[in-house]
Amino acid sequence: MRRTRRALLALVLGATTVLAVPEPSFDPSLKGSTTEADVQVDGVLINCMSPNHDFPDLASATIKGTGRATAGSGLPCEPLLTIDGTLTIDWPGPHGSKASFHVNTNPFNGPVVIEVELTDGPLTGDRLVPLIEEVKPNLDCPLIGLKSLSTELAQAVFK
Repeated sequence: MRRTRRALLALVLGATTVLAVPEPSFDPSLKGSTTEADVQVDGVLINCMSPNHDFPDLASATIKGTGRATAGSGLPCEPLLTIDGTLTIDWPGPHGSKASFHVNTNPFNGPVVIEVELTDGPLTGDRLVPLIEEVKPNLDCPLIGLKSLSTELAQAVFK
């Protein structure tokens, strides 16, 4: 049911929808007094489709990115974070895209947002609007700190 609602929302928005599986990791782990870390993002985009048929060959991609995270509290397993960075999106064939991203889950740092803007490649100028259902920290977070985040399923809309 949730997938259907998200797909309908995407169609109403008139944008390209994809399933996204991002996996950010943090080095060092965010815990206690360690409030800043380098971020590496690995993921995939699958089931991409272009309602206006402008980009039929961009059906899937791998994502790699780097950035910097700042934790907003001393509770690392409750990720109140601000993350800024860049992404490389490798589409099949000769296509590639670059993007910048800003994630803020800390309401004390401004609006809670996930923003991704494509800065180079076939979709330059488009924004990727993620629709994420649930984010989970690494299982051993209480012992070693926040090392990674995972999503069961996320959908994204290119606008």
